[in-house]
Amino acid sequence: MPILPQEVLSNWSLKAEAERFVDEGESCQNWLITNKEGERFIVRNAGNYRKYIEFQVYLMNHLRQKDFPYLVPQPLKTNDGNNVVLTSQGNFYV
Repeated sequence: MPILPQEVLSNWSLKAEAERFVDEGESCQNWLITNKEGERFIVRNAGNYRKYIEFQVYLMNHLRQKDFPYLVPQPLKTNDGNNVVLTSQGNFYV
């Protein structure tokens, strides 16, 4: 089971009180994390497929702006104002 690098979360100033690898999906690695306030987040690693993540973020933001009739996740900006972080283990977003 892949381990979520803790330095990844520091880019969003997130601290996981609980973490669970989601063993589903074929193109990305996903973790469900919960902070001490009980808020839940999905952390995704798309490996070397940065354009894939950038498109997902663009699409979610577009749907939210257009008042899409269903709930759409809101990608979080990093401390530097970006959506995607590149590490030695891949491209991540929350």
